[in-house]
Amino acid sequence: MTALEHDYAVTAVLDDNPGYKGSVHEDSVARAQGFRAALIPGAFVYDYATRLATRAWGVEWLARGAIAARFRRPVYDGDELVVKATPAGTFEGGPKVDVTITNAEGEQVLVGWMALADSPPSVPAVEALAFHPFATPKPELRVEDLAHGLEFGTEDRVLTAQDIADSRTAMGNTEAIYDDGLAHSACMVRLTMRDVLTSYKFPLAPVFTEVETRNCAPLKAGRRIQTAAQILDVFESNGRHYFKSEEYLVADGTEIVARHIRTNLIAG
Repeated sequence: MTALEHDYAVTAVLDDNPGYKGSVHEDSVARAQGFRAALIPGAFVYDYATRLATRAWGVEWLARGAIAARFRRPVYDGDELVVKATPAGTFEGGPKVDVTITNAEGEQVLVGWMALADSPPSVPAVEALAFHPFATPKPELRVEDLAHGLEFGTEDRVLTAQDIADSRTAMGNTEAIYDDGLAHSACMVRLTMRDVLTSYKFPLAPVFTEVETRNCAPLKAGRRIQTAAQILDVFESNGRHYFKSEEYLVADGTEIVARHIRTNLIAG
């Protein structure tokens, strides 16, 4: 990274997606749950961090890059943030940086690292993955139903240029690298997350708290996408219940483009 790319400022802005209604991304709901205003989705904050990766490493980061990010505090609509990267050695033969996002009060809202490996990660053969259409009606999932190996469903559809444009607009992502229909990393995270959340009726909407991403190949509009996902781990911390999901995003039924290991808070 050049010195100019070691940090930058960004204003967190919440879009007006009607899908936020009834969630903590709606102001009235967030305030009723003790927050001071509507929360910015974790995928937006993740996107702010990954802009540094693509500025430094370009499309190669989408082919063989990695990021681990943990969301430490809520981010609110209008928050002024600073994204900062500092050298942190190497990762699988390539450069690695620590990354933080800090709010105006000096609190870290995201911590983690990003790297550019020398080669794409080893992943299972697509034929070894399981793809399931969504069940109708949607099954109810209780906390006690969470278990290692529980599988999620997937939509089977073509990713359009409009899908990517809408995602960029929502997150305020104007990075030129994506102008030709290339999907940004946060768009891919949301695609697999949406399939997981659509698979069941959860007791409460899961809260995205942490993610590890391995990029395997760039993804462009026009490709058919599916998610193969299952629970890797279930645990409790401070009286709260979490599950960790492994989510593979697959293009055209032949190529894994990303692997996400995502931690979700499911209930207090």
